[in-house]
Amino acid sequence: MVSDAKFYLVSEHCEHGEAFDFVIAGHEAKLIDDKYARGLFLQILDGVDHIHKHGIVHRDLKLENVFLDANFTPKVADFGLSKIFKGKNASPLKTLLGTSYYIAPEQYCQEGKAYKGSPVDMFALGHILYIIRMGSMAFHKSVDDPHYKKLQQNPDEFYNTFMQNKNIDFSFLSLVQGMTN
Repeated sequence: MVSDAKFYLVSEHCEHGEAFDFVIAGHEAKLIDDKYARGLFLQILDGVDHIHKHGIVHRDLKLENVFLDANFTPKVADFGLSKIFKGKNASPLKTLLGTSYYIAPEQYCQEGKAYKGSPVDMFALGHILYIIRMGSMAFHKSVDDPHYKKLQQNPDEFYNTFMQNKNIDFSFLSLVQGMTN
């Protein structure tokens, strides 16, 4: 059946653009401190918590999909890969989706097997937190690199390989590791 139906999506104008660009520029100018990083991340976390409470997993969380409005309030966007993961309309999550540096290991290493929704977004949130706090990507290798798969079997080896030579506070590193394990 052919249809002339048109769909329009109206969203709020986020005049400060992608959070990723803002965070990287803020670090280069030495403007991002712990207080700002914590506040920005908690607001993003609240948004993700809201969608999870409604049974939706994003599956492509990244700072490039978070936009900042006129008041620098973060807005989680791009729900093109999202899916209902709990409730009567839920179906098993099995598809490898997302942006390579943010893909949770259970998606990548167990492709085709069912995985839970919330941990996939939590892994991406751990990476987002790292970027907000450190001003750089946490994982400098592609998920195609064999070392990436080591996260499933040996998290310590993974973090020693990919997060070495950083001036990272132990409690912060423990938090990020906990979110991405």
